[in-house]
Amino acid sequence: MAFEQSPFKLTQEFLDVMDGECSEQYEYFRTLVIRGFLEARKHRERIIQPVRMMLTGSKLPCFREGADFVLQTLQERFFVNLTEEACIEKIVDLIDASVNNWRTIQYDNYQRIVHGIL
Repeated sequence: MAFEQSPFKLTQEFLDVMDGECSEQYEYFRTLVIRGFLEARKHRERIIQPVRMMLTGSKLPCFREGADFVLQTLQERFFVNLTEEACIEKIVDLIDASVNNWRTIQYDNYQRIVHGIL
């Protein structure tokens, strides 16, 4: 069962460190995420190449779907089919979907209970 379905973890604790969603620090964070993603997107082949090299003969569970599937889905994560403007909108959507994501919160609660962290 895939508990974590949020694009990334961005819980209230992280938001509090940035003085909340309406703060300058949060806007700066969003700007840095967007700029970082766009830069990584420019260099996606350099990021994908090590994965391509590891695929041959690998028994890692993340590669079980096969080389073509792994490389295609990794490439798609860079939104290569989108313009830069559309890519920025997609990144903003991913950030918004991550803010206090219900499933992330529930999974964290589950982990606290299972591991006796109350």
